[in-house]
Amino acid sequence: MDGASLIGELRRVTPEIRVLVVSGYDDRNHVMAAFEAGADGYLLKDELSEALTGSLQDVRAGNSPLSPRVARLMLTRLRQTLGTRAVPSTPTPIARLKRRDPD
Repeated sequence: MDGASLIGELRRVTPEIRVLVVSGYDDRNHVMAAFEAGADGYLLKDELSEALTGSLQDVRAGNSPLSPRVARLMLTRLRQTLGTRAVPSTPTPIARLKRRDPD
């Protein structure tokens, strides 16, 4: 059974379980499969060092710890997803400031 299947089975049997993935894989397919299956956090083995204890406490508290490379991957994916949606009609504060700039 692969990791994502195991996560799905754990969630099915014990829905309230919190799952922190510790993996050597940092590619989009593995990361997204884990989150889609119900992972609450994702740490990379080569970035663990002393972060494991705090990350386990974070997961128990309902937080979602991520390794920096996984966070970057997720942010890139989110930006791609948001880029396909319509731009909000209300200008952001930065956009309003740029309109005032006499460039």
